Parts: sequence; C-alpha cells; structure tokens
Amino acid sequence: MRIAIVLTLLLGCGGKTTEGPVVVTDSSVTGDSVVADTFPSGDTTPDFVSCTEPGSCVLASKTCCGVCGAPKLTDVNAVNEKHVAAYSAAICPVPEPCPDCPSAIEPNLQAFCRGGRCTAVDVRADDLSSCASDADCVLRYEACCECGAGGDFNILALAKSKVSAYTGERCKAMTACPECLPAYPTSLRAVCDTATKHCAVRPT
Repeated sequence: MRIAIVLTLLLGCGGKTTEGPVVVTDSSVTGDSVVADTFPSGDTTPDFVSCTEPGSCVLASKTCCGVCGAPKLTDVNAVNEKHVAAYSAAICPVPEPCPDCPSAIEPNLQAFCRGGRCTAVDVRADDLSSCASDADCVLRYEACCECGAGGDFNILALAKSKVSAYTGERCKAMTACPECLPAYPTSLRAVCDTATKHCAVRPT
C-alpha cells in the first residue's frame, strides 16, 4: 500500500475525497468554483485557481488517491502551481493508504490559464483540435519543448492552425526550447474524427 498525496502529475489509484470545504475550480464540469471559504482546519484558503500568465497552471487530482488507469477530465482540477502544496493539504490533510494499482498519463488533459483562471481542458474537445479534414491535423508532443519528449504516451493531435496557440498556452513566457525537429512515432497519425470534427490520434 502506498501513502497518498495529491500530485500535479496525474498519478492515480482510486481513493476517496477528503471531507471538508475547499475552494477549487471544477472547470472540467462547469467552470464555477466550489462554494467554500475555509480549510478544514478553519484557516482562510488561498485562491487556488487565479492566474496571470501562461504555463502557470497544473493539474491535480480531486481526491487523495487519484484514480486507477488514465484520469478523465472530471477527475482533476486545474490549480495555480504556486498553490499546489496548499491545495494538496486541503484535499488530503491526512495521508492515507491507497490501493496499489497502475496509473497512466493522459496527455490530452491540460491546465491552461484562461480569463485569469486556471482551467482544466481536454484538448480533444477544445478549439485547439477543431478540424474539417485530415489535412487540418498534425501530431505534437504535449510537452512545451518537444525535443527529447519521445514516446507514444504523450502525443496529441492538434489543428495545424492552432499549434502556435497551444504552445502559447502551454509554455511560460520567454521559454526557450532547443532547436530540433521532433521525431513523431511512425505508428501514429493525426486524423480528423468525422463524428466530433476534432483531431484525434490514430494508429497508422
């Protein structure tokens, strides 16, 4: 059994939500704040979700233990990276044992600073991946800098016209990435899903 903590990386293993009022943005569902004013200890909370610049938001589990397998948008909150420790303490004030089960990273889930609020986004349903045909879509590693990113597990499909917009939201201002040509897996391709009209990653 491992001890649970709330991580900005989406590690999981199905746990319970700690009781007690916490101010967070459930942006994956409504974009509205959960109504609450204090930590379980009675102290005033920081504003977990306010942000002023790109690259300042991260994803954090809504529960102590997270989930088994890959998380869904409803499993995470977008939190300002400056307040991750306070958010973790509020969600999980007492570390608890969690089931030992495998977890997975879901690269399509991202935390962006939009309208001054950290917002959890599923790129597969966002304007960043809107398309009309396969020609509109390209592969991209989810990391800000693609050099050395590697692996099939962190590939996105974006609208070709929105790649710069994605980078602008994903990366901190003045981020300097090494100059290189990323090598995408030959086993994957980007297509325009005819049902959703969003770019999707598919096997070749």
